[in-house]
Amino acid sequence: MGSCQELTNRFIYIFLYILYIPAESIMSLTNADAITVAEAASVSSLSLRTISTEERNRALSAIHAALSDSKDEVLAANAKDLAAAEKAARNGDLSQSVLKRLDLGKKGKWEEMLKGILDVRDLEDPGRLAYPNPTLALRIQHHSFFILLAGKITLRTRLDEGLELVRMTCPIGVLLIIFEARPEVIANIASLAIKSGNAAILKG
Repeated sequence: MGSCQELTNRFIYIFLYILYIPAESIMSLTNADAITVAEAASVSSLSLRTISTEERNRALSAIHAALSDSKDEVLAANAKDLAAAEKAARNGDLSQSVLKRLDLGKKGKWEEMLKGILDVRDLEDPGRLAYPNPTLALRIQHHSFFILLAGKITLRTRLDEGLELVRMTCPIGVLLIIFEARPEVIANIASLAIKSGNAAILKG
């Protein structure tokens, strides 16, 4: 729908701009098949996990500011979605509950969505080291290349001489989110994905 596309586009291009990635280098996946989308997300996740906490926070701040400035355009697109949905509801093709969820202009919803972006920005980075020098790097062979994982150690147990069991945070890689008629979910999930260093596939 229009409002979902408006939000998605703004997230993508602001994020690319903040991280100095040329937008033309990113392929459009709107009409791509599922395998192409999944492969692109998997490749992107390898880059996302290397972005610093400061860069992620800066991206979320810029996204918040840009969405604040673009409120009229996004809500105008949402109004068109609502008009089409109301017609579908009158024809019996759409339930009233779905129609209500679609309204991004409902009192407090826009403000709550923007506040959520800043709330996520201010969280501690879940995949970064939070105390001095407990670094652990794991090289995991994956197909024809190696992935370097480094995160926060939450548990370390010595099992035997020279053998330690370690629990360490790291990005999942790719998140698949399926949602229905909730445009604000794009902001919620995208913010969490950026903060945690994961790529996300959204299916509305």
